[in-house]
Amino acid sequence: MLGERWVKTDVCASVRVMLVFGALALVMGCGQGSEVTDNTENGSMTSSGVDMSSPAPDMSANNTMEDMGGGPGNNSASDMGSNATTPPSMDMDMEGMPPEDMGPMVEGVGESCDVEGEEGVCLETSDCAAPGMSFPGHCPGPAQVQCCIVEDTGPTNNTTPNPSGNGCGKSTNDGAKTIMHDGRAREFDVRLPAGYDANRPTPVVLNFHGRNSSASQQVWISEMDPIADRENFIVVYPSGVGSTWNADLCCGTASSSNIDDVGFTAAMLDKLEQDYCVDAKRVYATGLSNGGFISHKIACELSDRIAAIAPVAGTLLSACEPSEPVAVMHFHGTADSIVSYNGYVGFAGVDDTIDTWVDRNSCSSSPTQVYAQGDVVCDEWSGCAGGVAVQRCKVNGGGHQWPGGFTIPGLGYNTDDIVASEAMWEFFEAHPKN
Repeated sequence: MLGERWVKTDVCASVRVMLVFGALALVMGCGQGSEVTDNTENGSMTSSGVDMSSPAPDMSANNTMEDMGGGPGNNSASDMGSNATTPPSMDMDMEGMPPEDMGPMVEGVGESCDVEGEEGVCLETSDCAAPGMSFPGHCPGPAQVQCCIVEDTGPTNNTTPNPSGNGCGKSTNDGAKTIMHDGRAREFDVRLPAGYDANRPTPVVLNFHGRNSSASQQVWISEMDPIADRENFIVVYPSGVGSTWNADLCCGTASSSNIDDVGFTAAMLDKLEQDYCVDAKRVYATGLSNGGFISHKIACELSDRIAAIAPVAGTLLSACEPSEPVAVMHFHGTADSIVSYNGYVGFAGVDDTIDTWVDRNSCSSSPTQVYAQGDVVCDEWSGCAGGVAVQRCKVNGGGHQWPGGFTIPGLGYNTDDIVASEAMWEFFEAHPKN
């Protein structure tokens, strides 16, 4: 049985509900008291929860949910057949949530700029990916914000690691990063663990936000940073165009504009490998909702770079023909009203998603129960090619939530019977690239 540190005892559970009415958690000082409890027979272990010293995000239940349909690649159920059950929005509209715990935004960063006809992006000098190509006086803001002329990585997907991208011995600076891809300035936030060693290859987890959410909100929702500090892995929080990701059938601006998010992910990995000491055999991905959709898609299309994925409340919506096996752990609530557990006409449900991965990874047909606690059951398909595995963690009665993470008001029941971020890291650790 798996499950070390998977079960959460959260002394602030009631405070999370109070966040609907205000940031009372700050008054009560509960963030540091949250505990993750080892429920195995090996003894007890606790770790501090998410740092609530920064302002709590506004996850008010009054936030609205936009309609899912309306554009190419963003079809409503009515476009998919007369017998379809109309799916609710696949939005996570948390527009009122301010960026938190991400550091101050420097004026001018991310804006377009021009140097003698060469298009660039305004970056802090230390973040310019092309040494010697940073030009002062072409950007608003302080002097350290300069126009960086960077080579556009283009729309073509790069599915192989950059052979010259060895960042070992280089940067120990994390925070907000920007690269140019396909004519756009694309952003991602890098969180180095407290014990990061620039000369030691370190695993990376890409953590994708949901639709109408943000990288900063995903920090709060997934509560992954304390685990990264303890287990020594890098967490990267990318930002989608229009707060969305193009997973083919969904979602929003990214889908309707055919944004190349797979290509962006490959370029982002190139940049990470250039700047940091990345263990290329231990690159993983997760995400919530639309972030889960894109996690599935990049596993299908960048299977030679992604060792394992652990999507939460987001199924497989794209064609999937991976060139290599990819380990998969999928979390989903049976009462999810945003991304239905059973799917819709034209949208795969959880079982269809799992069946696809079991087939693509050539796994054995019979699953084994590997975890059962309260309302959570996890089944695993093993005997797969390349030593990978496929797991499905079902939250009975669970809503559109990150199990064991920050509970989003208005999106259904969340469980503390499993801590998704803990469980997926244990799964990731067990499945490096073979």
